[in-house]
Amino acid sequence: MAAHRSGGLLLSVGLLLAVPALAATPADRAACAASADKPEVEAAACSRIIDDASEQVAERVEALKSRARGSFNRKDYDRAIADYGEAVKLSPKDAFAFAHR
Repeated sequence: MAAHRSGGLLLSVGLLLAVPALAATPADRAACAASADKPEVEAAACSRIIDDASEQVAERVEALKSRARGSFNRKDYDRAIADYGEAVKLSPKDAFAFAHR
């Protein structure tokens, strides 16, 4: 009986790991680019781009910078600094991110 339960658990875990993360969409890119104007709405779109491992590094860096600008405009300075810092880690030569962190 215990073996049957563990087999079901392994199957469940396997299925969860096999489900791909939600990929960012073109609508996410547009919403993220506008996040400085409407930071409370578009931060989720930027997060989807940032969290999408299939995105190119340059796209993720731009999403981090957009989300950081929105955070700054909301006066969430700690979040803005963290996002700019992560952008610098991904793209150390990005002068904008480096200057704003």
